[in-house]
Amino acid sequence: MKKNYFLFLCSTLLSIVLLGTACTKDKDSSPAPSFPKKVTKTAVAGDVIELSFEANYDWKATISQNTYTYFQLLNGETTTNTLSGVAGKQTIKVNVADVTVFDNAPVGEVTLTMNGVSEVIAAITYPTTKREVSVYAPVVNEYGAYSAEFSEEALGSDDVLKMVYGMPVFGSDVESTFYVPVKIVANFDYTVEGPEWLQAVENGEAGATEYVLQAAATHIPADSEVATVNILSGSNVVSSFKIEIGGYNDYVAFDGFPEQSALNAAGEIVVAPNGVVTSGKDVVMKVCGENGEAVDWFTIAADEWDESGAAIQGRKVSISDVESYDGASARKAYVFVFAKNFAPADGEALVAGGVVAEKYASSLMTMVVQYSEPATIAVNQLDETCAKFAEADATIDYWFTEGALANLYLGSKYDIFYFGKDAKYAPDATSFVTSRPVASFKVYSYDVEGSFVELNEDSWVECDCFYSDNNLSRFKIVANIKAATAEGSLNTNSGDYEAVILVEYNDGSYSAIYFHYNESASASSNGGVAFANPDLAAEAQATIKQLKSGDELYDTYFAEYSSSAMPAEFYHLTYQSPIGTSMAEYVELTGIDTYKKYTVVGDWVKYSESLKAVLMTAAGAGQEAPGAVLFKDANMVNKVVILCTLVSAE
Repeated sequence: MKKNYFLFLCSTLLSIVLLGTACTKDKDSSPAPSFPKKVTKTAVAGDVIELSFEANYDWKATISQNTYTYFQLLNGETTTNTLSGVAGKQTIKVNVADVTVFDNAPVGEVTLTMNGVSEVIAAITYPTTKREVSVYAPVVNEYGAYSAEFSEEALGSDDVLKMVYGMPVFGSDVESTFYVPVKIVANFDYTVEGPEWLQAVENGEAGATEYVLQAAATHIPADSEVATVNILSGSNVVSSFKIEIGGYNDYVAFDGFPEQSALNAAGEIVVAPNGVVTSGKDVVMKVCGENGEAVDWFTIAADEWDESGAAIQGRKVSISDVESYDGASARKAYVFVFAKNFAPADGEALVAGGVVAEKYASSLMTMVVQYSEPATIAVNQLDETCAKFAEADATIDYWFTEGALANLYLGSKYDIFYFGKDAKYAPDATSFVTSRPVASFKVYSYDVEGSFVELNEDSWVECDCFYSDNNLSRFKIVANIKAATAEGSLNTNSGDYEAVILVEYNDGSYSAIYFHYNESASASSNGGVAFANPDLAAEAQATIKQLKSGDELYDTYFAEYSSSAMPAEFYHLTYQSPIGTSMAEYVELTGIDTYKKYTVVGDWVKYSESLKAVLMTAAGAGQEAPGAVLFKDANMVNKVVILCTLVSAE
């Protein structure tokens, strides 16, 4: 019994072994997965790559997760990282993203899995882009300054951008310094790095960016130098260009100085330098006389250097310690300014015989002229029926500060008026004499465009010098209002033709004459406002007086009713008793006929345009402040101010 059981057990075990052997043989006989030949290629950004294969099993394709930014599988129009399918001929698509890669090109791998076996069927390398950058220089405009436009051609390796001193053309909130505009065009994000004196520059992004490269005002070098500006990606220099900066010992500029700074015989400054020298601290000023000799009759110097740390500063220049002068003619001194590195050696001829050496002409800052006592003009003969002559007063000072006259020292100034129906005959019986010989006459007036200009041709005013010796000159003034230039010289408010005659004497000094002409005017016109009938006005106990600087009423009300730029004529009109229309003929005024616009101040003051009279009611008695009638020109500027006082109401 035991023997049979053993035989049965052995038979069973043998059957199991045989059965297992048979199963193993069946599995090993299945075909292996068939993978396509591996594709290795570099992609094109934005492209779609097709991979074809024939699967002998159901399959699954995946793409590497770490490169999914750059490569994706396509399921129709949808991107995915996994695709699957059944056995048979297949084509899958790989989408290549359109991005920019500069370094370390990513490689996307497509893995195919069949029957539990995986194999990489494609290794796709993403394309890299070369970093490119171009730098463009600014265009120089017609005035020699940098404009807001840039050259179309990029800088070459040998080109150097020159920095200039001043406020950048694009505007800036920093103090003046050396600058140059540039345009950088790059296909990558970058940083800009320059020398230690260059102000920090903001990081740039891919595309075109305009910059104004500026030197730090406190770090400008002493001497000129050429430096390199690098354009970096990370810590790597991709491109560079050169810039040149001037040193503070190489730079000087001056602005605002008159051609002549003038001093009078007493040593007073009558035309101040009033300019600014912009330079390094050690700017060199040289002063010499007409033959290069040393000058010691005045001192000229720039303001103290401030402690802001700026290597270049703008400083005002002033004259001091001027000696008085009693010479027969003016004396001159020439003031030059040089940067430290370009100052000529002591003793080098800057001026000879009153002529500035050509090589130093651009460094002449100003010529200082000290005049002797001013020459004067007096009447030689005067036809009082058609001509008036007086020294000019403050009311017409603005005529002598226009245009080319603004920076001249006019030692003496006069007011000459030809008036009335006989004005055209005034030159026949009117002439003038100067205390020095005249070198030339020049006439200035307004043109039809409103510019104050010298009347070089067809002048409606001419001066005829009919006698001259070593001590004086005699001359006449001739007017021709039919000349073409008279049109622009007509003051339509007053009816006067107006001009300024500049008289230059042989010693280089000047006088000026405000000349006006009006054939319709009376003697009082432009010579003052007056009563038409002085006898009747006296009978009415009315008075009118022109006010000047120094009069209490003038000084009190000038700023309220006028300005120093265009000063009005001021008058004080007083009545002892109220005057209305019944008494208007007693106080009729002349000299205001041409003013059609006016304003009345004070409800007790009225002006009758038809009667040409100022009327005052009893309410004006005891008023603390005077009333006023303000006569205006076409631009509503006060030209005549009549201050009104009613002394009593009885």
